[in-house]
Amino acid sequence: GLAPGTRRVPLAALGAAQKQEMMGLLQRQLEEQREAARQAQNLVSELRGDMNSQQSSITKLNSATQHLFGEIAQLRQMSSQRGKAAVATLELEQGISERLRAVLSILDR
Repeated sequence: GLAPGTRRVPLAALGAAQKQEMMGLLQRQLEEQREAARQAQNLVSELRGDMNSQQSSITKLNSATQHLFGEIAQLRQMSSQRGKAAVATLELEQGISERLRAVLSILDR
């Protein structure tokens, strides 16, 4: 409603200058609302851009993480193969040592 002490004046009773002033005021309010709407739209676009950028970063991180997991699996496999190779080498060395000892024992006779 109207503020206390304010009375409603019919538009026809207003003078041309007053009508002009009111139109100017309404025009300014409309422009302010348009500007506020434009700023809100810019903010939405900016936020959308930020979200897309974050989504892109998350995708890159996921990809890098998957790659690392793949490398870790490869390293584990290589490490396990190295372990097996080390055991085989050790067994080979022991076999050679035993044969050398056998040869030496024959020579010692």
